[in-house]
Amino acid sequence: MLVFSDSHGFTKAMHRAILTHSPDAVFHLGDYANDADKLRLSFPEVQIYSLKGNCDLGSLAPLELCFSLFGFRIFACHGHKYSVKRSLLNLCYAAEEKSADICLFGHTHKALMERRAELTLLNPGASVDYGGSFALIEFIGDEFKAEILKPESSSL
Repeated sequence: MLVFSDSHGFTKAMHRAILTHSPDAVFHLGDYANDADKLRLSFPEVQIYSLKGNCDLGSLAPLELCFSLFGFRIFACHGHKYSVKRSLLNLCYAAEEKSADICLFGHTHKALMERRAELTLLNPGASVDYGGSFALIEFIGDEFKAEILKPESSSL
């Protein structure tokens, strides 16, 4: 699964990451959720989910999602609703209320992967072309491996 956030209209790096990693699913955590629509057109075979961020005023995308995948409970949101630029405490409380194992969020434009008790917090950073980052999550049996990656610097 690839996780993107805060693409702000720049889709080349996301496009290249999908071509490179061939994910089963893609999550766009908001701020230009319509960039996910562009990816859906290019990759109709990939499940692509998008959330609404603070810059997505007209978007019909949901503000957050909570779901189970390969036995893990995942809570995903943009993060602005939980004031993640000030503190991650409200976000952690929300994720714990939903019994999440993994909490995906964006908004800060800064990549972060942190374990707090039984919860893994993962912010892929801003996915802007050639200067940002994204996350890759691999589910292997009853474990998962997550990492923050940088887009390739070559153009499409």
